[in-house]
Amino acid sequence: MVRGFCVSVALLAFASPAFALPDLVVSELRVTPFSADVGAEIEIVTAITNLGDVAVRPPAPTFVSTSADMSIVRTQVTPGYEGAYLIGWGPTAEIPPGGTENYTTRVRVPPGGPANTGYVCADVDLANRVTESNEGNNRRCVNFHARAAKPNLVIRSITLGAVTGVSRAVRISVQNVGAAPAGSFRVDAYALAPTRSLLLVTNCALTVRGGSVPCASPFGELAPGASQTFDAYITFPADRPSGRREVVEFMVDGCFPPLEPSLPAYCRVDESNEADNKRRVRVVAP
Repeated sequence: MVRGFCVSVALLAFASPAFALPDLVVSELRVTPFSADVGAEIEIVTAITNLGDVAVRPPAPTFVSTSADMSIVRTQVTPGYEGAYLIGWGPTAEIPPGGTENYTTRVRVPPGGPANTGYVCADVDLANRVTESNEGNNRRCVNFHARAAKPNLVIRSITLGAVTGVSRAVRISVQNVGAAPAGSFRVDAYALAPTRSLLLVTNCALTVRGGSVPCASPFGELAPGASQTFDAYITFPADRPSGRREVVEFMVDGCFPPLEPSLPAYCRVDESNEADNKRRVRVVAP
């Protein structure tokens, strides 16, 4: 009896470590900001914790067996990359029982994810290469609002040139810093004092103030990240004295509602930021 009892205890003591397993979870997931345009940069803070009884040793050199993969998804229930993949990372060292490894990164919101609603989810050991005591707790999600990609037009520089006729030459550099193409847009200019008034911005110089306009205003179209330089001319109204110093505000994709009442508030191009289209310079009226 005693001998059999001792053998049983010995067998149990020998067998019990075989049932000890790791248990990997995403113990932290934070996304800042929680709402961003496609192409914008976001910060992601994650942590992997081993809740199990056995250490997880990452295999060199890729550590893929314990990686945490992040993606923008429509539902937080189904594991995988059914949305837009963001980034993945793997622990750089062994994670002992109760141990945690943290990771912070910055990435840009890619196209292809669910627009306007969804989640950022982190899946640890998505390929199930680590045998765990619990395979159902490997995902963590937070709400995230990925706004659709839009263009964003900005004026990078304005260089004034010489006077020709009654117009002054001006070189205007415009860039689309947004994540979507910018369709047809116009470049305008306004004198700010004594009241805000529209100036003529044309592709050629005028010979008479207040006369007919012999050429068109500068228009452009820009792909994401692309730039365009306009060599144009500005002409003041006939009642402005020559030689007067003026503050002129140039605007890309501006509009003048009295002349174009059919245009929406954002004019021709719907941008991610409608407040950064302007740039001011001091001009001596010709």
